[in-house]
Amino acid sequence: MIVKFTGEQIIEKHYFSKIADEWAAEAFPKLAYRTLSCYTAGLKHAKMYFRNSYIEDITHFDIKKYIEDYLVSKRNLAKKTVKNYRIVLSMIFKYAVVNDIIQSNIVKDISIPKGLREIPRELPTDSDTEKVKINLNVDFGLFYYIVLYTGLRRGEVLALEYEDFDWKNNLIKINKSIYHKHNKPVLKEPKTEAGERFVPFLEPLKKVIDKNKSGLLFCDEKGNYLIGSQVELGIKKYQKATGVKGTPHQVRHEYATYLYEANLPDKDISTILGHKDISTTKNIYIHIRQKQLMKSTNILNEYLS
Repeated sequence: MIVKFTGEQIIEKHYFSKIADEWAAEAFPKLAYRTLSCYTAGLKHAKMYFRNSYIEDITHFDIKKYIEDYLVSKRNLAKKTVKNYRIVLSMIFKYAVVNDIIQSNIVKDISIPKGLREIPRELPTDSDTEKVKINLNVDFGLFYYIVLYTGLRRGEVLALEYEDFDWKNNLIKINKSIYHKHNKPVLKEPKTEAGERFVPFLEPLKKVIDKNKSGLLFCDEKGNYLIGSQVELGIKKYQKATGVKGTPHQVRHEYATYLYEANLPDKDISTILGHKDISTTKNIYIHIRQKQLMKSTNILNEYLS
């Protein structure tokens, strides 16, 4: 806190960086590991840009300059990153409002520019998909195989137990997930009702899941959740052994193509994939349609040659 005297009036000033650090100290321990990583970068850039500013003196114009000139023009960050960094800035200002340092959160009035570049998630190649199907017995092969035939997120697969498989109704119950904080596994419940769901228990998967086992599918020798480094190492070894280049999340999108090609209603696909917002599902469709168009192009080229 800086105290300035204007005549007989005492004005308290607070460095932005100090308030930002106070916010982080309160907020960061509550964040999931992946969110923490993103927010840490957002905090770093905000402090760098506003390092000599008092938070009371920052204006709408300053916020617009930070977003448009620094994040977009100078650093050429993608839309999702700019959006996340704006969220961090808004949280800092909200913290200042709650603590009676400023009167309003001016960040919430500033939108990110339109037309920012987006980095699409690539679908796995057909070659990768086939390798996932035939390399089931390689270490972490079952992990990739489950993602391919369920579309589950990485953390949801790591939390799966044999008891979650409903053999009578051909369903898999998804009601928990794992994330890693400082390498340690942390169990969490779904953030939204959309995250808690049932997904189809398909025939290819029924052939490889042991009906008579119990407990975690993926665990250490003591039956505990895998730590983060074990997961990362397992995925790297699997990719090296099989030649699969795609990430688990890319393989998840391949499952989305199955749902799309089967002509399931949009709402059903969103429910199966655990999307809260159907627009998320439709954004995936864009890439699926592009893939289908490429296949159609190849067929036409062969026909005309």
